[in-house]
Amino acid sequence: MGLRLPKGINLPKGITPYSGMKDLLEAGDVPLPAYEIMKLRVEKGDKFPALWIMNYNLSDLIIYPRGNLGGVYVFLTVDNKGQITEYGREALNLINSDDSKSIEDLVGILIDRGSEGLIEVSRRDITNAYLFEKESASNQKFLRVLARDPEEVPEGFEGSSELLKRYFGKVESKTRQPYNMAIDINYPSAVKKRLRSLCVGRSELLSRIYGKGIPDCEKVYLLGMAPEMYNTLDKIKD
Repeated sequence: MGLRLPKGINLPKGITPYSGMKDLLEAGDVPLPAYEIMKLRVEKGDKFPALWIMNYNLSDLIIYPRGNLGGVYVFLTVDNKGQITEYGREALNLINSDDSKSIEDLVGILIDRGSEGLIEVSRRDITNAYLFEKESASNQKFLRVLARDPEEVPEGFEGSSELLKRYFGKVESKTRQPYNMAIDINYPSAVKKRLRSLCVGRSELLSRIYGKGIPDCEKVYLLGMAPEMYNTLDKIKD
């Protein structure tokens, strides 16, 4: 799939659109949260359609508690000033790591201490693997957290209370159907990998939110490109 991106996007030395999380961090870049991807698509997506044709790995992570059938945790590793938190950086460095002990230790610390940016979402608040209409999507806590609704996230991470509805409207106009944005995650009891980067899908995938690996889509998870698109497109006036 070819990339048709605006002029002026320059990736850091050694970074490609498909670079891993650790490479991105070492280059001094900040991987984008869902909130910023949503804003980019809402505000710039008409002018730059390429924003809609790729999936994006996020700096927002999902944590599956061991033995907990009640829910999951969303870990927002980047605050609303674009800064990676202390434990957020540690967690991002462990994405795709085979160091299971370090992952287990960190997950335990995050949950025990209630780390900043860590938000528990009960299983009863997650409608899994179903497509939503706009009104039902706006009532999904999982999606509201990713959209940084001030009522759902702690101080320092809050964004707009209207973004999710605006974003769904744009998704709807792209897909030309009323049902979109499914949440596709695992049950904690079935998970081997307890710490994952969430992914927001392209419009062809109805902008689903993925919290588990999808091998056939891995090649179009654009992690390295997203921060540079944000840095460039955010400066372009409509």
